[in-house]
Amino acid sequence: QKNAGKISFIDYKEAKQQLQQLKENLEQEGRNIAEMQTALLYEVAMQWKSMVDQWVGTISSLLQTLNDTQMQLIENQLAEIEHQLEIQEEAYDRAEEAAEEHKNKMDDIEDELAEARGSRRQFLIDTYAAQQAAYLEDLAAQQKAAEEKEKLEKKQQALEKKRKQQEKKANVQQALINTFTAVSNALAVQPWFVGLALSAVALGMGMANVAAIKNTPIYEDGGVISGPRHSQGGVKVLGGTAEVEGGEYITNRKSTAANLPLLTYINDQKRELTAEDLLKFFASGT
Repeated sequence: QKNAGKISFIDYKEAKQQLQQLKENLEQEGRNIAEMQTALLYEVAMQWKSMVDQWVGTISSLLQTLNDTQMQLIENQLAEIEHQLEIQEEAYDRAEEAAEEHKNKMDDIEDELAEARGSRRQFLIDTYAAQQAAYLEDLAAQQKAAEEKEKLEKKQQALEKKRKQQEKKANVQQALINTFTAVSNALAVQPWFVGLALSAVALGMGMANVAAIKNTPIYEDGGVISGPRHSQGGVKVLGGTAEVEGGEYITNRKSTAANLPLLTYINDQKRELTAEDLLKFFASGT
């Protein structure tokens, strides 16, 4: 009667051991569940990454094919225009030479007409008229060739600008794909919160690169360069193999080809030019 409802020390010790064992079993079960969850998350992440990689690869291949096709079309059009330009330049040169030849003959006839008489004089007058008509035809041919050349050059400039824009578009697309791939790779990193942090960094860096590409100016028509001075690092061009600086001016290809001696003269002076300077330059016949 006296010991009813009480447990012995041995029973207490056994019960405590059983509780400790139960606690350890529950803790182990919790760890097992956590490991299973981690493994499951990793497997899902890997499957998702594989699916994304396949999707990105397909999209990248498709965009590359479309871009290559578009670029090839532009290149073919530029090649055809270049061929047509050569034809018009040759036509202009032939007309110019013929006009010069007819003009020389007209000059010779004028000299002879001063002393010619009778039938010889009439012959010279008729010949002069024929030479003059041919001369005018040559001038018209020159004018036509020059006009056709101007039209072709405008088309050429438009296509070159389109090519630059297509190149930029392709670079932006590739930068976006690279960003998406980097984010996907980062999200697959375990533990998940580390992957999430890395993905945010990858996204930020990738979009900054996209913005830089979009904001890269194309000086197709020339213009003033914006950027730091040479003393501050300058502006890298030609893939980093050359350097220009802010405030310098880019002249378009056509104007450069037509006025290279003048541009060289202006560049060499390194000061504000006057009308007298320009008159001296053109008078020098440089």
